[in-house]
Amino acid sequence: MAYRFLREAAAIFGLTVCAGVIIYVVLVNACGIRFNLTPSAPVGVYIQSKDGSYLDFCPEGEAAQLSAERGYRSRVWFGCEDGRAALLKPIATRPGDMVWLSPDGIQINGHLLPNSAPLAKDHAGRPMKPYPFGLYQASDEAQWVVSAHPNGFDSRYYGPVDGGERLRFLFGW
Repeated sequence: MAYRFLREAAAIFGLTVCAGVIIYVVLVNACGIRFNLTPSAPVGVYIQSKDGSYLDFCPEGEAAQLSAERGYRSRVWFGCEDGRAALLKPIATRPGDMVWLSPDGIQINGHLLPNSAPLAKDHAGRPMKPYPFGLYQASDEAQWVVSAHPNGFDSRYYGPVDGGERLRFLFGW
């Protein structure tokens, strides 16, 4: 009798915890709150903001496929259409900025960004292909994102980003 009660109580507790986690994730997403645990941007909590300096977006095309295949983006319940996590990157440009991409890295209005040179290989030694070198103009529909570290998977490999949600950093740990 006691065994049956404990088994039922454990099942109810497990279902309650699972339901609570799902409700929490849905509510946090609906409120525009994001968590970042990657080195692409400061670790911490972000919130949607029109004037945010970070972009939360789902890569498209070849960048989406490559980042999923190589494990740059983890599997998640509530993420991109491909079942992978969105990317969170610092926005490096404003509309009208001139972007020069070269083997030396990304220059914004003549200023070379640190750690922005495209690498020939990723951290696992796999080949990386840079976005075509040249001069580009940033806009609201063509935002350039650049990670804070040299191994980041950012615009030097897939070019400007169209879409996504602007986020503001709230706090970190």
